[in-house]
Amino acid sequence: MEDLIAKKVDGIAISVNEPKSVEGVIKQAMAAGIKVLTFDSDSAKSGRSMYIGTINERPVRPWVNPWARLWAAKAKSPS
Repeated sequence: MEDLIAKKVDGIAISVNEPKSVEGVIKQAMAAGIKVLTFDSDSAKSGRSMYIGTINERPVRPWVNPWARLWAAKAKSPS
């Protein structure tokens, strides 16, 4: 990120692995007038411009529930 700050890019988008480890560099980018967006995982205390999160379990539910019912029914039936 330091390289991007030095290049004076307009914005940076990152998915954060360790929220605390990037707080300083995100604040540095923001102080330089660079918008910082975090996605998928966040660094809420960094002062980032925006966070875009996902709810990964919802898309799975329509597929899992029918299979779970089928599996449960099969487990109950005698072999």
